Amino acid sequence: MLVKLLTCKTCAEEKPEDQFNRDRSKKIGRRGHCKVCENKKIRSRRAEDPEEIKQARRDQSKKFRQEQPEKARAIQRNSYLKWQYGMTSAEYDVKLASQGGGCYICEKTPQEEGQMLAVDHDHGTGKIRGILCQRCNTTLGRFQEDPKLLRKVANYIEEWS
Repeated sequence: MLVKLLTCKTCAEEKPEDQFNRDRSKKIGRRGHCKVCENKKIRSRRAEDPEEIKQARRDQSKKFRQEQPEKARAIQRNSYLKWQYGMTSAEYDVKLASQGGGCYICEKTPQEEGQMLAVDHDHGTGKIRGILCQRCNTTLGRFQEDPKLLRKVANYIEEWS
């Protein structure tokens, strides 16, 4: 496997692409600064803030979460989906509706699961395949997403039922 090298805009060192945070808004799919340089920048910025400013931010955030819990959850959900998968809550909802409102495999709804369904994606390419319940999503992972292995499991169950 060929490792792609990128050059950090801060330290000017050439490093493997996994040393750069993902950013789907960028043409190359990665940020321009390596993780080490980004972490240094964030730490130095946070160290400069006086404690009363840090505490005021924490208090403001806590107050918002208490006063508007639904809105806070929606913001957190949207941020997570955007950061992790490069999709918005609206795109998630469209994808879920297109597969009948439930898990692509077992058809359980988020209400039946009691939680948001998982975004199933190819770990190699990052491409989103569908929305699955936790059980179906982790089952695929446990079988290394290997169709041959999953067929053998199905044959085994059918043989003994």
